[in-house]
Parts: sequence; C-alpha cells; structure tokens
Amino acid sequence: MGFPPMGMVFNLDHLREFLNTLEFKFLLSLLVGFLIGLEREIRGKLGQDIFAGIRTFPLIALLGTLSALISDRYQPYFLPLSFFGIILLAAVNYQLGVLKRSGITTEIAVFLTFSLGVLTYYGLYYEVALLGVVITFILATKRILENFAKLLDKEDILLILQFLVVSVLIYPLLPSGEIFNGLNLKLIWKFVILVSSISFLGYFLLKIYASKKEKTALVKSILITSILGGSVSSTAITLAFSKLAKEIPNLSVLFFVGITLAWAVMGIRVVILASLIAPELFVPLIKLFIPFIALMLVVALWVFKNFRREWDENLKLQKGVEIKNPFSWIEIFQFALIYSAVMVLGKYLKLHFGSKGIIFLSITSGVIDVDPLTLALSEMFNQKLVNLNLTVLGILLATISNNFFKAFYAYLFGSKILRKLITTLLVVNILYALGSFLII
Repeated sequence: MGFPPMGMVFNLDHLREFLNTLEFKFLLSLLVGFLIGLEREIRGKLGQDIFAGIRTFPLIALLGTLSALISDRYQPYFLPLSFFGIILLAAVNYQLGVLKRSGITTEIAVFLTFSLGVLTYYGLYYEVALLGVVITFILATKRILENFAKLLDKEDILLILQFLVVSVLIYPLLPSGEIFNGLNLKLIWKFVILVSSISFLGYFLLKIYASKKEKTALVKSILITSILGGSVSSTAITLAFSKLAKEIPNLSVLFFVGITLAWAVMGIRVVILASLIAPELFVPLIKLFIPFIALMLVVALWVFKNFRREWDENLKLQKGVEIKNPFSWIEIFQFALIYSAVMVLGKYLKLHFGSKGIIFLSITSGVIDVDPLTLALSEMFNQKLVNLNLTVLGILLATISNNFFKAFYAYLFGSKILRKLITTLLVVNILYALGSFLII
C-alpha cells in the first residue's frame, strides 16, 4: 500500500498504515543513507580519499532493507551474503587506499549504514533516525572531537567515568516509588544527574575556551549554558554555577549574570507550561511574569556593565585559568540530603493542610521545584477546582519561594562575591513580589 488516494481524509489510521508499508521503509533507508553520504561527499571535497559518497550510501542503506526483505520472505541466506559482500568491498577498498590514508572511518560508516537499512525493514524507525543523526554528527565533527580529546588529561577521564557512574550505574538501581513520606530516591537522583550534567557541561566549556584564550568566547559559553540550562532547571544552573564560582572566583560576576538569565528563562518556562495545560492562563500569567523577566534582564545587564572592568582586570586568560574538577561525591550527597529533607517537609505539609492549604502548599512545593506545582494548579483550574486568581497566586508564590531556595544554594556553595550579588537579586525579588501581590 502506498500513499492514501486523493480526496481521502488523511488521519492517524492512514499514517499508521503508510508507516508499515515497504514504500516508507525504502524511503527512510534512502534518507538516512543520503544524510550520511552527504557528510562523506563534503569530506571528499575537502581533499580526503572517500570511496563512497552521496550516491553510494543511500544505495547501501537500500541494499540493507532489500536484503532483509528477501531473507525474511524468500531466501534466508541472502542477508548474511549481502553483508559479507559489503565487508569484502570495503576491505578491498581499504587495502587499495591504505598507503594514501589512515583510519577506517568510511568503511565502518558503510557497515553501519547497511545495518540501519536492515533495522528499517524491521520497523525500528526511531532508532534508525536517531542513529543516523548521531553517526552523521560524529563524522562531521572529526576535527572538533580530535581537538577536544587533546585538551583532556587523566583527571578529565576520571571525571567522565564518575559522571557515568552517577547517571548510568546508580540511577537504574534506585527504587522508583516513595520509601518514606514523599522521599523518592529515583526522583532525587534524577535531579542530581541534572545538576551534575550542567556542571559537567560548564566545566568542559570553560576548559575549551580557556585554552583558546578568548574572553568573548568564554562569556558566550557561560551565557549559552545558562539559557539552555534555565529552560530545563534554573535551580540546577544556580547550584552548578555557584560551585564553579567558588572554584573560579574571578568569574563570579559572569556566573551571577548566567544565574540571573536562567531565572528569567524560568519565568518564560512557567508561562509556557501553564498555558499548554490551560490556555486561558496565558494572558494573566504573561502580564504577571513580564515584569519579573524584565527585572532579571535589567539586573544582569547592570551587573555585567558595572563589574566588567573588574573581572576584565582580574581574569588573565593569557596566563591560563586553573579550572578544577567540579565533581565531588561529598557535595553530591550533601545536595541530595538537603533536597530529600525539603521533599519530606513538603509532603508532610500537603497531607496536613489538604486542598485548603493551596497557598501554603504553593510556597512549600515551590521550594522544591516550580514545574510540578505549576502543572498541578493548571490542571485543577481546567477542572474548575480552583479559580483563576488562586491559580495565578499559587504559581507566583511557588516561583518566589523557589527563587529564595535557589539563593540559599548560592549562599551555601558560592563564592563571597556571588553571595553579595545574590543579596541584590533577593531584594529585587522581594520588591517584585510585593508589587505583584498588589496587582493580584
């Protein structure tokens, strides 16, 4: 079966039928092969000896799909014979070109492309698309990855292994349910992974740009990390940047600007999340959060301009910046313990106050995270369990309490300079809160 006939209403049933057709499988194989082949073709134009390019790779992927089809329906041995032929072709080409070049990257890409074609036949579309993008990315970033590897030392390898232990080994072993009055170890560790990921990213970005001795690039790396991280968790950005500020005090102003930007992004995220659940909340929330977002941006700009000369004089990139490993098991467990205590307290308050304690619950839940409370209140508003004013007020209180909790992290883990700047940010948040209560 091919595309649905003209005039027929295209619905999800038609889409599911089309996704199961051979036509779609052939098309996806060609597209994935084309993506990988395009990168190899560009590499060949740069002067490297590439025996397969933009035409060959789609054909290799298509051969994988056809071989799987023939083996499945007609001749079981056709697939292994086809794969053996691909191996033989790649081996002959490698032997002919071994004196001209080093490495077997293209040959490995050929094997992978053929395998992706086989997986396409068996309906693993998401896996095929994901692997196609990842393979192309790895091929296209050869020079970047090689330069990055040159910057690493034994301590960095140890850091990577520790991060993998935290994210890959420990997380799956933890129980997913509550073990005590709101204490969920898997949920806690998920947040530990998020914080560690941002610290991990920030550490390597700083190391890369410090090696380049480019102050403008260093500033960009911190600001980009804060904006991207703030779209996921401004709390994680605050904690990660506070720790980095303590390690590199000369960059405290920049880290503060990054934290402030992450808080501004949090305001945008709250509005979007609530509006996705209850579109009627968009107008009142955007009116409420526009002043907050504007204030954060003004504070960030003011601090950056007024303190720029100071960090410009202190930061001597031309002499190198000593960047320490940000990974600390003691700090990880310290953070997990604090976060666990707050979660248990929040659960306790919720059980004792119930639905009548929406306001109190907003404050206590906001200490942990803004998003769960935002989504819960938005859904309750949809079900007409709470009115508009109470919903908006609850989200506002959760946001403000979350800001105070993030500031606590900055005081606990940050440098002296960062603590002073965070005090200014807290004063601004108090003024914003008082003004917002008058409006509501």
